[in-house]
Amino acid sequence: VPTTYTDDSTLDPTKDIQEYRIYIRLESGAYSRGNYYPVSSLDTSITITEINAQINSRAEGVYYFVATALDTENVESYYSNEVRKEIF
Repeated sequence: VPTTYTDDSTLDPTKDIQEYRIYIRLESGAYSRGNYYPVSSLDTSITITEINAQINSRAEGVYYFVATALDTENVESYYSNEVRKEIF
């Protein structure tokens, strides 16, 4: 989970987080802030299941993912560490 805002201030995990955002790319590197899957902070289990289905229904290949957190003031964190998944 991201721990730093884009202004370098520390993300307080006790603050109300309105959503997490999952960004997906076909290659490692720069992510577009506008292309993400929103994940509600209130009910992540359903949304995570939906995202998992979306990911696994993609064409074979290698995909790269990062996550951010968005607080109630619409301030988005830095990207998390990147994760790689290969779909067969």
